[in-house]
Amino acid sequence: MELEELKLNVSRHYLIQLAMKFMGTPYVWGGSTPFGFDCSGFIIWVFQVFELLGSKDWTADQLSKMFEKTEIMTPGDLVFYGKERINHIGIYIGELNGTPMMISAAGGDSSTISIEKARLRNAKVKIKPVNYRSDFQFACNIGKKL
Repeated sequence: MELEELKLNVSRHYLIQLAMKFMGTPYVWGGSTPFGFDCSGFIIWVFQVFELLGSKDWTADQLSKMFEKTEIMTPGDLVFYGKERINHIGIYIGELNGTPMMISAAGGDSSTISIEKARLRNAKVKIKPVNYRSDFQFACNIGKKL
């Protein structure tokens, strides 16, 4: 195994561990801090800690075009959802009893602009099966930027 591949594997492990520390953080539309995340804000914040992304603010759709698509998901890869365009993103964390699982900031929408609304909607960073939405599109390998 080459040094760069080893570094990426270690980063994947710690990336997931860091993401898990934010379980329960409220979903807030446009949020990009540990006080409240939306789906892309959560991904950007976690990935910036590991210098996998720069300091720009990206949408889920923009992030879907930054990495190479993959058929075989590895923990740490990104998973994307949407019908006409990508509108949700999460981090694949591995399998639980044979079911692929992901972590993301979910449960809210553009009206979820306060922590109070997030609590009412149970909108927060949480773990769900990758197929919890019927509009799963694809996964991207975080080790292969385009």
